[in-house]
Amino acid sequence: MRRATAVASAALLFGLAGCRPTPTVASRGGKSGKFIYRCGLFTATFPGQPDENKMRTTAGTETTLQTTASYVAGRGVLYKVTATTLPVRSSAFSVSKRLEQARNELKRDLRASTVQQRSTTYHGAPGREYKAVGLVATEWRRLFVVAAGPHPVVYEASVNDDEGKATDADANAFFTSLTFPTK
Repeated sequence: MRRATAVASAALLFGLAGCRPTPTVASRGGKSGKFIYRCGLFTATFPGQPDENKMRTTAGTETTLQTTASYVAGRGVLYKVTATTLPVRSSAFSVSKRLEQARNELKRDLRASTVQQRSTTYHGAPGREYKAVGLVATEWRRLFVVAAGPHPVVYEASVNDDEGKATDADANAFFTSLTFPTK
């Protein structure tokens, strides 16, 4: 009985209970092609039907849960949203270190010499927006950290373009479609 209660508590903690993604077509003037991805963790509008991936990593008694929705538009433009629940207590988590780590990862992954960044917030949740032009691609990334609950949740939206087709406006439209709970 205690095990069942612990599993149910973990499901609620990590947003698994009732998390049935329901992509629905949004249409304007009879034209379809935009998909709204709804899950208990976040909502985002994709230019096409996104794929979903859930990954659970356990180290000792700590579990990290990651839910990702992604869509590749045409050739070479990847739209992606990831929600990661971290196995540390919110009170022991450094938001500023995580945001700096994201910048360094982006710079390394794209082999970019420079990364533009600016601070942003979403309903009080601190975040950063990055743009990196690398040797192989341009990537826009917006990251928020919600540390209001017992465990911090990192929300990350990105647009990665290795064909030169995406624009700042495309990335911004995708980023502004992202919604998530902040409490």
